[in-house]
Amino acid sequence: MKAFAHFLRYAIGVFFIFSGTVKAIDPKGTAIKMEEYFMVFTEYFPALNSLWELSASLSLEISIFMCALEIILGIAFLFGSFFNISWLLMFGMIVFFTFLTGFTLTTGKVTDCGCFGDFIKLKPAQTFWKDVFLSVMLLPLWFMRGYLKEKLDKKSLNMFFIFTVLFTIWQIFAFFNYQITGNSVIVITMTLTALLYGFLHSSNINKTIPAIATVLLSLGATWFTFRNVTHLPIVDFRAYQVGTNLNDCASDIGLDPGEVEIVYILEKDGEKMNDVPSAEYSKFSKEGWKFVDRVDKVIREPELPKCKDFIVVNENGDEIQADILDLQKGTTLWITSPDPKGSDKEGFKKVNSLVKQAKAQGMDVLGLSSGAEIANEYAEGLYTFNSLDAVPIKTMNRSNPGVMVVKNGVLVGKYHCNYLPDISELPR
Repeated sequence: MKAFAHFLRYAIGVFFIFSGTVKAIDPKGTAIKMEEYFMVFTEYFPALNSLWELSASLSLEISIFMCALEIILGIAFLFGSFFNISWLLMFGMIVFFTFLTGFTLTTGKVTDCGCFGDFIKLKPAQTFWKDVFLSVMLLPLWFMRGYLKEKLDKKSLNMFFIFTVLFTIWQIFAFFNYQITGNSVIVITMTLTALLYGFLHSSNINKTIPAIATVLLSLGATWFTFRNVTHLPIVDFRAYQVGTNLNDCASDIGLDPGEVEIVYILEKDGEKMNDVPSAEYSKFSKEGWKFVDRVDKVIREPELPKCKDFIVVNENGDEIQADILDLQKGTTLWITSPDPKGSDKEGFKKVNSLVKQAKAQGMDVLGLSSGAEIANEYAEGLYTFNSLDAVPIKTMNRSNPGVMVVKNGVLVGKYHCNYLPDISELPR
């Protein structure tokens, strides 16, 4: 039982660190998902609209806090520090996330909870049962907390490592199911973490050392989260990542078109017949059955392009995304601003300075914004913004404004307005 209690603490700690880290890589993405939830809540809980609107306006701050807290709690669990407060905060977070995922499952309003950022996309049912499973793991640990005060003896340590090996194998298969690469990194990380945990909880180490390590690593987790707000995410899991061929990304060629079965609802003499296949419709129609309704049953969802939302409209109202991608020759600077009103005005000055240098060297410049008319006021007449929905722009570049470099239709660079390169450093 001692080994199992330690394994539960290890597994939950690893999960929280992993979940928090993949969200902390892109806190702005997590904030976008939280804002989406708060806006949906205004429809279902209008009595609390002032709270939801305030929360939506603070979504980035809430995201930073939640991402950092999740990592910190995982670290505290692994090091065995501050167990009671860590457990209570973890349980509170799980209850909160279970409510969110249950809401998603029952209403269908938010199709992805963002539990693992853009790293893994889970369906509503999967993410809800994931939270239920975590609750099942966390609850008994409170009643077994007495075992966690005991050091792991040789027999318990061996059992702990057996549990962790099986857990690692399960994680590998789970990641393989989601076609996620990097299993070797997972194995190495899980193995090193298990060895560290086993060492900490089987050796007679001064209790202050794990506590100090917890505090220092927690400060590091907080810094890491803030770093990914002021910079572009350290790893890009989204569409429009560097190296993406935009023509291929926006094309549906070679993708699964899905499968839809057309069935009919017919009526005759007050009797209804449901799910009549289209192949049999003519037969029943000759027998006097009347048409009531048609239902398109989705057997298999169609596979959509990763850049399905790349729809660009110029000032004349014409869609020009095909022209942009088909005629993309040479190197072009793309200037993006999902919300020009909320943009960094000093950032625009830095971007425009780079644009002047780029144009002097013959480079083309394309502007993309959800508010093109306002964004053009900040362009200083150097380039023109075309209209694109804010969602794909935020996916392209978390900076507002941001800079991207496209060469022959391939995205070869993207930059935050705080850290723009010298013109000589731009990929050509």
